[in-house]
Amino acid sequence: SGDDDLFVQKVANKRNTTAAIGANSVTVSKPKSNFYDWYTQKQRHLTTGFHYKFFTKFLLFLEPVSKFVFYVALFSSLLFMSDIVLPLFLFSFRLLLLYVLIISFTKKHDEKSNLIFIPIFDFFIPLLNLFIAVSSLLVKNRKWK
Repeated sequence: SGDDDLFVQKVANKRNTTAAIGANSVTVSKPKSNFYDWYTQKQRHLTTGFHYKFFTKFLLFLEPVSKFVFYVALFSSLLFMSDIVLPLFLFSFRLLLLYVLIISFTKKHDEKSNLIFIPIFDFFIPLLNLFIAVSSLLVKNRKWK
């Protein structure tokens, strides 16, 4: 469920670790073929997060929280502001930045991407991850392969 992550966290330091961003530095794993298998795998992965160092947990927590704050602010400003130009501009800018980053990554690593789904995933994946995290707390028996 993430023992590799925990091992790297335990032994990695500035002297024996570096960041590699080249095309040959990516490890590819076969994705799950259905939602149930993906959901079960995601539950297992999220349970490992409790063992991460505080700063790593903080960074992993910051990303979905920043999305939540962004979307709450966006929807609030669209509802309560008379001028919607600024909120729409900020949303468009953020979406453009996401597209640039994802297109850049997929080209660099010779991957394919369904660009039409980016706005949908950007909004719903944090909600789905929160649901999975809460549901994983309720699961008592974990099966190891």
